[in-house]
Amino acid sequence: MGLPVREPIVYTGAVRMLRHRLVAVALIGLTAVVAGRTPPPPPVLGPGRPAPGPGVLGLGDSVMLGAAPALQAAMPGIEVDAVVSRQFHEAPGIVTWRAQAGALPGTLVLHLGTNGTVRPDHCDHVVNAAGNRRVIIVNLRVPRSWQNTNNQVLFECAVRNGTAYVDWYNLSAGHGDWLAGDGFHMQPAGAAAYAAAIAAAL
Repeated sequence: MGLPVREPIVYTGAVRMLRHRLVAVALIGLTAVVAGRTPPPPPVLGPGRPAPGPGVLGLGDSVMLGAAPALQAAMPGIEVDAVVSRQFHEAPGIVTWRAQAGALPGTLVLHLGTNGTVRPDHCDHVVNAAGNRRVIIVNLRVPRSWQNTNNQVLFECAVRNGTAYVDWYNLSAGHGDWLAGDGFHMQPAGAAAYAAAIAAAL
């Protein structure tokens, strides 16, 4: 018998995302009824696991790096480990090493996927390597072909593993003034909103 699946909570801008998902579930349910099958339930969102101890680590790429001053203002003491062009597949090794070295605090904020695709097993590996720590997954706004697929993978990872989830994609929608000309790095107002959303998820 497997362990019960913990359930995530979506912070900020989740209403539109859930509306689209519920429409999709309704269509799936209609098909299932016609075929004589019971429709699957929609994902249920919960608070995620509590932090077992103090401290916050932000693990990210250049998007998080550019927002580091805002993160440090919103969450004094946060450690920002963010590197230009970092890929998601690097995260499992980083988190595993930090956990083994005693360098992983009570909360891990994960914002990666800007620079390429995210694999479900890599996301699961990061959460598992974090052990009993609180994990907050932040989704993406990046005008690239992998944006939507990565956001789906990240959401499903949060559902599967019971992490908290910050919906940066929907929060930043309609706020072009928050973003730089490339459409994903942040202006100061965007960085402040991003940091506030993450702080609210702690």
